[in-house]
Amino acid sequence: MNEGTGYEGVNTLDTALSAIHSLYFDNNSDRKATANEWLTAFVEDEASWETAWELLDDHHPTEARFYGVTILEYKIGRQWGGLSEDVRQSLCSSLLEKTTGAYLQNEALFNKFCTILALLLIKGVPDVMEDFEDSVFSSFKAIPNTESEDDDTFSEIATLKFFKVLGEELRDRFITAKRKKAVDTEMQRAKSKVMEWCLQSIENPQSEAVAEAVLDCAAAWTFSYQDFEMSLRLAAHAFSHIEHQALCSSACKLISETISLDGAFNVTSIEEMTQLGSQILQTRTVFDAAV
Repeated sequence: MNEGTGYEGVNTLDTALSAIHSLYFDNNSDRKATANEWLTAFVEDEASWETAWELLDDHHPTEARFYGVTILEYKIGRQWGGLSEDVRQSLCSSLLEKTTGAYLQNEALFNKFCTILALLLIKGVPDVMEDFEDSVFSSFKAIPNTESEDDDTFSEIATLKFFKVLGEELRDRFITAKRKKAVDTEMQRAKSKVMEWCLQSIENPQSEAVAEAVLDCAAAWTFSYQDFEMSLRLAAHAFSHIEHQALCSSACKLISETISLDGAFNVTSIEEMTQLGSQILQTRTVFDAAV
């Protein structure tokens, strides 16, 4: 493919790795442009499916693995309709495994994996994975601990980070009318579990990192399938962390999202909103600085 680019011939893993190396590390601008042209075109090639998974192997450089994820993002986004049910389910399981593995290696790569897994779930639930949130909880809990934190805390932070990304994707990504009913059913059930878990965790967080992850995750889900009562309970807990410098921004974000909900304007919520307003006034200096 791409005759005249300097990367003619069979699309092998070595060819892709050579192009990636040229793109990132070659000082020659012409060779960089040639590599970019080849890599951009290659994502559409049928052979790039296999190459993408080969590039995701841990021993490849981060740049190569990012390109592998980029290929999968394109395939899932553009070619999902042409995949068989078996391929979709296998893709989901494999991507979940790769996502949990990436948490141990590179934060930016992990975030990219989270985004692609979220995209896949939005496109494929419930067919690709029934009760997907339970599978995610289970898979992330099995991540081997390489830090000083206890096992539950380590896996809890990873899980919260994934669900934060899923909440953001759900909030920002366009969902077709054809998919909306199935997505709403699955994600609304998942949100109930995630927000309940966030509430339990924020009541007695095991570490500052857990508290930050909980606040960020809850804020990301606030606008989707609005549950004002639950959001208000979480926002109330956010005030206990608002004067901690490391948590102030995340706490204020959750509070801001909550007071922007439709439920905040219901007459039945006046008492709760008055209480929340009083808390805001008590911490106004800190809150204003963060906002």
